[in-house]
Amino acid sequence: MPRQTLRPTLRNRLIHEGRLLLVASQFLTRLPTPELRDYQPRWLHQSRRHFPAVGLLIGLLIGLLCALVFWLGTLLFSPLVAAVASTAFGIKMTGAFHEDGLADTCDGLGATQQLAELAIYAGFAISL
Repeated sequence: MPRQTLRPTLRNRLIHEGRLLLVASQFLTRLPTPELRDYQPRWLHQSRRHFPAVGLLIGLLIGLLCALVFWLGTLLFSPLVAAVASTAFGIKMTGAFHEDGLADTCDGLGATQQLAELAIYAGFAISL
């Protein structure tokens, strides 16, 4: 009787990595992605290895838009329009993920006590 192996096949492994890439995309962006059936919470932890690839995709898309608008800017607009358009596109694509982190960092650096700093990082609102 042949012995059953528990090792996943290459095809199954590639399918799983594709799922993890989708999970990373869903977590880091607001881009429309297909719904994953049988989602398991551990997939988010496993998908962190795909975060750099998703970040590269986001950076390329924002960079291409900025370059296009900047190129058009030489004809029609000022470079300020390219900067504003690419920033707005990045905020729309990521749900202001990086801007929120920047705001938390600035708030934390402005805190006078360590407990206040930790409360700022744990909170979800921008303090004024």
